[in-house]
Amino acid sequence: MLPILSKPSKAALLAIAFVTTGALVMVNTTIVHVYMLNHAPPAGSTETQSDYGYYWNAAFFFSGLTLFVIGFALGRIGRSPRKAELPPEVSSHATAQPAVTAAPVVQPLAANGQAVIPGQVAIPGQPVAAVPSVAATAPVASVR
Repeated sequence: MLPILSKPSKAALLAIAFVTTGALVMVNTTIVHVYMLNHAPPAGSTETQSDYGYYWNAAFFFSGLTLFVIGFALGRIGRSPRKAELPPEVSSHATAQPAVTAAPVVQPLAANGQAVIPGQVAIPGQPVAAVPSVAATAPVASVR
């Protein structure tokens, strides 16, 4: 196996760490939130409870959710360049345009040695217009 393909991506390990940490933080903050709701002072009680705990709990929960989402995004980002690292596929069938060299253009000559225009009848003694010889060229495929 090629050396570049044998080492694991660091993005995959980082994604696993982010997803795991985010999930654990969200589970723990949910447990704390349920505890805080169950142990709140009764409605008619004079004892007051501060809202700071709820805000801190919400902050930790959404921080865990953010880590969880970043972990999933890193996993997808880490997988995308792996396709670019693979060697190119080798085709087993013939190419669409085989490499062909153009055949030489042979033009008929009139009796006086001048070229004959295609479709024109060569009449001896009549001046004939010379046709420049142009070699046919095949289109060249661009190489990327």
